Amino acid sequence: MVSAWYYVLIMLVMPFYFENKYFNLTVAKARFLWIVGGILFLAMAACYIPGLAAKVFQHRQAVITGQRLKQKTEKRFTMLDVSILLFGGSAICSGFVTKTPSESFWGSGGWSMGILTIGIVAAMYFAISRNIVFGSYMVRIAIMSSSILYVMGILNSFHIDVFGMHQGIANNFYTYISTIGNVNWYVGYLSVLFPMGCLLYLNCRKYWAKRLLFVYANLGFYNVIICKSDGIILGLAAAFFVIGLYIVHYREFLADFLKLLISFCGVTGIVFLIMKFYHGQFIKIDGIFRFVIQKNLWLICAIIALLVLCLLKTGICKKNRFNFAMTKTHQSILFCALFIVIALVVLFYEISVFQDSWGTGRGRLWICTYNLFANFQWKYKLFGCGCDCFGIVCLSKYFSHLGGVYLNAHNEFLQYLATMGFFGFISYSMIWISAGMAFLLKKGKSARDWMLFSGIMGYLGQSIVNNPQAFNYAVLFLVLALFRKSITVK
Repeated sequence: MVSAWYYVLIMLVMPFYFENKYFNLTVAKARFLWIVGGILFLAMAACYIPGLAAKVFQHRQAVITGQRLKQKTEKRFTMLDVSILLFGGSAICSGFVTKTPSESFWGSGGWSMGILTIGIVAAMYFAISRNIVFGSYMVRIAIMSSSILYVMGILNSFHIDVFGMHQGIANNFYTYISTIGNVNWYVGYLSVLFPMGCLLYLNCRKYWAKRLLFVYANLGFYNVIICKSDGIILGLAAAFFVIGLYIVHYREFLADFLKLLISFCGVTGIVFLIMKFYHGQFIKIDGIFRFVIQKNLWLICAIIALLVLCLLKTGICKKNRFNFAMTKTHQSILFCALFIVIALVVLFYEISVFQDSWGTGRGRLWICTYNLFANFQWKYKLFGCGCDCFGIVCLSKYFSHLGGVYLNAHNEFLQYLATMGFFGFISYSMIWISAGMAFLLKKGKSARDWMLFSGIMGYLGQSIVNNPQAFNYAVLFLVLALFRKSITVK
């Protein structure tokens, strides 16, 4: 029950909680997490005391009587558990070596992602992953909450301020979306929820529920377009790699996926028509989606997907099969190899054009972050300059070169390398490696496993160019906890 309450509060209440509007939105959400997570974790710990006492008594009785206790078949600790435990420990260690311990604890020198926030999300991960019971209420709450945010995002694109939260920041209206805040934070949320919604649609077989999920997925894609951040492309690429692999394993979902893809192209077309014929205030699309709209790539993609769908419906593909047969394992390997090749080509291209101005100044910021770490003393190289203290240390040395205020490295791996040192970087990397290994090694994966893993990979993709924030980490570690619970089910 405590786990269920935590899920409800994080997914349904926290997205809409704010204080003093945007200017301390991250502080407000972090404070919400501290209070809710702290109280519920203490409540859960209190529930364990009678059980622990009973277990000790049972063990003593077994020793006295010579009986053997039955051992649990479920693993007590997985590699994912160890990784998150080390990550939390690295955050604490950074607090001991930093010159600004107060800022490191509260995260007041950054986006409220200090030791307290990381400690609570890590602690609740362990509590939730061992106690929560899956239920349909989880899906309903997530859909209800995100649907409201999606509608608010649509209104935001038309410059409609639902809660009057843009007063005083009108010149920067489109940088802030609904009650989430900065577009970078919204990208993190979308990268987790949107791919999970797509897989939910593919697996749904109830007539009306499937159509509602179809609308839900398209509302989400509209928000993907208007969030004005190319970081979402990386999130979608990583998440849709999982979805593509899912379709390779279960080809019966290909037709539904093509329908979804055609509808996404239709949503892009609607945005194109609004931009061309609507004379009121509307968001100015930029980045990759602007290129897709201007070059009519959405139309070309829709035509190709429609042709493939027609071929599937007419049965031509079944009648004219290739002479050679490939197992699903071989098809998966081929798909992964193709994806890796494309990713490497893109990576080498980006490296070739990398410079200070790359990624709206991220290139300059990343170079400064690396130089900052390289010039650290050995203890700071091991444990960092202090959890969420990037802005304090980096700006004191590179403010004139950066030409602005940056509280984060805009790359979570570099962020933890600088703020939590080598141990923080390794432990954070281990979270993603261990989640991937747990997914790959499990036999007989459920649809829930695929769905949760797609959200995890979505967050990983966008984290390369983005920054952590309390709300997104609450959602991410909740998904990690559910994934751990799901993946250990035999």
